[in-house]
Parts: sequence; structure tokens; C-alpha cells
Amino acid sequence: MKAHFVSEQEVRAVPEVQGTDTWNPVHHSLVIDAVEHAVSEAGLGIQSKCFELTTGGGNLFASYRLDQGRDGVNWQIGFRNSIAKRFAVGITAGTYTMVCSNLVFAGDFVEFRKHTKGLDTDELFAMSGRAIETTVHRLESLEAWQLDLKNIPLSQRHMRILSFEAMRKQAFPASRFHRFLEAYKEEVALNGLTLYSFYHSITRTIRDQSLSRISTRSEVLNQLVQDYQHWLSRNS
Repeated sequence: MKAHFVSEQEVRAVPEVQGTDTWNPVHHSLVIDAVEHAVSEAGLGIQSKCFELTTGGGNLFASYRLDQGRDGVNWQIGFRNSIAKRFAVGITAGTYTMVCSNLVFAGDFVEFRKHTKGLDTDELFAMSGRAIETTVHRLESLEAWQLDLKNIPLSQRHMRILSFEAMRKQAFPASRFHRFLEAYKEEVALNGLTLYSFYHSITRTIRDQSLSRISTRSEVLNQLVQDYQHWLSRNS
């Protein structure tokens, strides 16, 4: 599913798709309006927006940087929509590191709409509000979890094992291994030999990829690091 970066105007200009008796596609513009309304109702502001569309405009992935965060890390939400029967409308939590310009998502989505018959605007806005409320709680947890990684030392041996597993599971492609090593050196200089340095060296390695690809790789990375934390707790 190849996508390319576009403007918001291009997203809103995608032609509407005719539904059926059982399938009711929600136009990208309506999803944008619903998400932005929910963000505003949650007392949050939007600092910047980024949009991707697949060829023909059937599938949208968007990312909004919010005016919330700490220690140089801003909250980010990602949301997706398909008018090509690919997936349901959904929102995911994320963070954006200002210094290194790297973005990471929780990976999984809070789905707030199946493309079924009977949806009206009021229902979509209400669903979006509930999804944003859930996502804000996940953002708080994601941010706290990431910052806690600074307190977990990582030996060179375990770093090598985790690096191999990250490539094997496609958290980042093997072709970018040297880029990863350079990012890791820079992270260690900033944050020491910690799990945080390993984690963010990978997010820096994949930061120029598509939003949808970052989301997929983030899910793999998050699970890898969480599995390592569980292993540590069992063997401490």
C-alpha cells in the first residue's frame, strides 16, 4: 500500500465514493473535521499536520503534533481512514522528539468507526470524541513508559541481541544497520547505555519512512522492548 505525502487541500479534494446498502464510506474530510473537533474539545491544540494518501486517494494516514508534552517530547496522534474498504476509521497514540525529529506510534489503533450503514455526522463526532479520550490516556502511558526506559541500563551484549531481533522482526530494515549504529552512538552520548538509547536510535533510523510504515515498525519495536523488559523482570 504505497502512499505519498499530500496537502490537506488534496485530501479534502478526493472524490466521494458511493456507498451500498451495507457499506457507508466516510469521506476523509468528515474524519478530519471530527478528529479536530474532538482534539479541541479535549483542550488540546494542534501544532502541525501531516497527510499521506495512497494512489487514487482511497486510503488516508494523517499525523497531528499536539501542544502537549515534556522534556522535548510532544504528543502526536495518528489517524487513518479508508474509502476503499481497507480498514475502519481509527486513531493511534504517538510521540515526537523535537531534538531528533523522530516519531513513534503505539502501533495499534483505537477503532471508532466501521464503515456500516446508518452513520450520521453526530454519531461520528461522538465516536471520535470517545476515541480521543481513550487515546489521551494512552498518550500519557506511552510518554511515561518511554521516559522510564532511561532508567534501564543496557549492556553491549544485550544491545547486539536486541539489534539482531529488531532487524529480524523488521523494526528497521537490515539495509539501514549502519545508520542505526550512528544513531545509537549519538543517543548514547545523550542518554548513556540505556534501553532508551536503543529505542530512540531505531525511531531515528526509520523517521524518514511513510507514516503508515512508521506505525507498523513502531508496533514491532514497542513489543520487542516490552518483551525485553519482561525478561529482565523475570531474571532479576
